[in-house]
Amino acid sequence: MAGNPKRNEALIHDVSTKKTTTENGKLLAFLEEKADLGARYYDELKEARAKFAVEKKIIEDALRDATLPGEDEDEDTAVLGRLALIHKIEELERNLVGAARHGFGNAVDQLRVVNRGVDFRVEGIHFLKYVENGRVVSPRDDDEHVGNARAYATL
Repeated sequence: MAGNPKRNEALIHDVSTKKTTTENGKLLAFLEEKADLGARYYDELKEARAKFAVEKKIIEDALRDATLPGEDEDEDTAVLGRLALIHKIEELERNLVGAARHGFGNAVDQLRVVNRGVDFRVEGIHFLKYVENGRVVSPRDDDEHVGNARAYATL
């Protein structure tokens, strides 16, 4: 390129400045977009934290209420928390099933001793079964108490 070297230098400087200004403008627009997106995420996070705090309080209150005695519980059960009471009931159910199993086995053993000459068939009998119309039958599946006993009988 012929001509004035200072002018050429000025033109190159102008082009390079415009290019830099355009790149800076694009970069600035990109950064502004990301800043807006960051601000939106920050606002969403603040809202989520506020909702979480409310839900946490609700759960903590419900948990506290669940461990307090209910209105219909007397002073004896008021000493125990509800959860402890539930665990105690489950333990008593397991013990009851164990006692029933032991008592049933003991009764069969006593009958064998008292009736030494008799060959007893014990196949098909079980401590949860009962006699109905002259037959040994299993309890119904819809009987809630038997369902619990079955669960504990397998332990």
